[in-house]
Amino acid sequence: MKTKIELTKKQIQHNNDNNKLARGRKMKYFSIILTVMVTALLGRATEPQTGWFFDQSTQQAFYIFDDITVDGLVVEGDGGGIDDACYTSGTCDVVGAFRRGVCSDPSGQGLGETYCTLVLSATWSLDEEICIGWRYANSAGGTTVPLMGKEGAEGNNTFTYANPGESAY
Repeated sequence: MKTKIELTKKQIQHNNDNNKLARGRKMKYFSIILTVMVTALLGRATEPQTGWFFDQSTQQAFYIFDDITVDGLVVEGDGGGIDDACYTSGTCDVVGAFRRGVCSDPSGQGLGETYCTLVLSATWSLDEEICIGWRYANSAGGTTVPLMGKEGAEGNNTFTYANPGESAY
């Protein structure tokens, strides 16, 4: 009888250890899912002075400018993003990257204007300027502007971003 009770205590202890392990795993997955959700919400970079914004995409390219002048004057800024002094001061120059062109038939969006108009007989609209990246200019040179590319399906925020091979302006 005594050994039966001891076995039961061991079994209870073993079950408690397994429950703690399962709760730890569940908490780990909860933490991962929460992190992904918060990151998705914070994936938009908005410049408050111009109103330009872009959403992060896994399809990215970068323009790097050594020296930038506007009307013969060197640009003002520290080359930072939303976490730097330029963001709060509003006194820095901003370099943006844009594209135009939206196909009225979503199946032609990623294939360009020629495919959209000739093959699909759809309309290619140049009315909207789409911001696909921005960064504060760096007075010292080496301004790096991110460019986000198209990904996802119709309705995704990055669906009308740059197609492979396109150049931003």
